[in-house]
Amino acid sequence: MSGRKNRRRQAAFGFMSVALFFFAKVKYLLIILKFTKLSTLITLFLSLGVYAIAYGWAFAIALMYSLVLHESGHMLAAKQRKIETSAIFFIPFIGAAAGLKGEPKHSKDESFVAYGGPFLGAVATVFALGLYLVTRADVWLLAVYLGSIINLFNLIPISPLDGGRIVTVISPKIWFAGLLLLGAFMFIAPNPILLVILLIGVTQVIIQIREPYAGRLTEAYLRMLYRRKEDFGKLQENEDIYQRNLTIYKDERHRSNLMERIRRLKERKRSGKIFQKARLYLLKKQAEIYHETSLEGPDDSLKWLEETIKSEEKKYKRAKNYFKTSIREKIVVGMAYVCLTVFLGALYFVSQGMLPPPSNL
Repeated sequence: MSGRKNRRRQAAFGFMSVALFFFAKVKYLLIILKFTKLSTLITLFLSLGVYAIAYGWAFAIALMYSLVLHESGHMLAAKQRKIETSAIFFIPFIGAAAGLKGEPKHSKDESFVAYGGPFLGAVATVFALGLYLVTRADVWLLAVYLGSIINLFNLIPISPLDGGRIVTVISPKIWFAGLLLLGAFMFIAPNPILLVILLIGVTQVIIQIREPYAGRLTEAYLRMLYRRKEDFGKLQENEDIYQRNLTIYKDERHRSNLMERIRRLKERKRSGKIFQKARLYLLKKQAEIYHETSLEGPDDSLKWLEETIKSEEKKYKRAKNYFKTSIREKIVVGMAYVCLTVFLGALYFVSQGMLPPPSNL
């Protein structure tokens, strides 16, 4: 009984010591609280309570300490890159997430935000190790063990994990290695959460493989939009009433023919499915352009064209330049990724040597 009391006293002392540390760093605390919403606090205390009931207070505090600092790292990194984020949301037995409301403009921004989580998580783990050496409280030994595992696992190079987003600066092809590594984890220790991550990872790899194909379709769509804008320009230059009416009539006929071609193509069942799918997509896009723009109402039509062209150009440029980085940037990110992985791996082995598995504590 006295052993339990000592452990509770140690845990309470350790928790108070870290609280005092954060209050000393008021500026940092205010930054985190600035992002905190009611949903974050509710889900945080709910998760804390669930873990405490299931595994005890020491485990619950250690785990939530690691998760909070990891997700705060993402949010602080996103703030530095001026990317808006949603509040942190905690889900018992699954983890935590802080979504991005704004899209990163480049893979360098995505990589930086992703790196922020494991980096601050590693710093928090080192701090927990220091607290354990001072207080000898089990809660901080658990924080070292759990923090190293959580952050190391997140560095597996497959999207949607942090590691997959970090290596986008180097090459998304590294995701294939991440799939193999995650598949090995699934084989050794089957887990439904790992299966979900693996399925998302496979989807992301497929999307990446199809990226050049999608880019060509966007480029073809842009050419159609440009041609349609030229049609309006030629119509406005034409002062002959008869020729203008004839052009409008032919335009309506062409729109009807497009719909008929789409109908016939849908009814065909050919072996060249990829070609047929691309052709059908482009015909539908062309029909959409004719549906949204009428030569009889040039003002509204031109407004729609301008807005659509602007949107598609932005999408096309982003897709084309998103993964373009210099050799120097690839080397820097690669070294930072490897160093963090090795450092967290070392912390994991150190913590393993210092304590028995968490279930025995």
